[in-house]
Amino acid sequence: MSHSLSNVAYSCGSCGFDLCLSSSDRNTASIGSAKYGRAMRKGIVAFSAINESRFARAEGIRCRPYFESKGSWGLFRRRTELRCRKCGSSIGCAYATLGCGSEKGAVYYIKIGALRPSCGEDDDGGFLGSRDAR
Repeated sequence: MSHSLSNVAYSCGSCGFDLCLSSSDRNTASIGSAKYGRAMRKGIVAFSAINESRFARAEGIRCRPYFESKGSWGLFRRRTELRCRKCGSSIGCAYATLGCGSEKGAVYYIKIGALRPSCGEDDDGGFLGSRDAR
């Protein structure tokens, strides 16, 4: 029997704590671009949404050139390190983004090596470790 794994849930790679991260929340806008290829080679996956209650946060400023678009760049960027709420392992980081007008959001860069996939199905037809699993 073959299963399609279109939605994979992830937990902390160190302690197994359910991070409520889902592959359906991945930021897929840059797939196929050079930026996406560089991120994958570095072992980074971008998510558009996370359950912030599952992470401990550490605020900081990173001094390194960054480019948001052709005419938008800077040197100092506010960065939030994301850590597992249970064991404190570094999972990734979050950066604030500027949208159209005054809209602000965040993009979450998660280290692939810091995750443990939970892709088996449970008895209720959901995925183990997912938000809907009982």
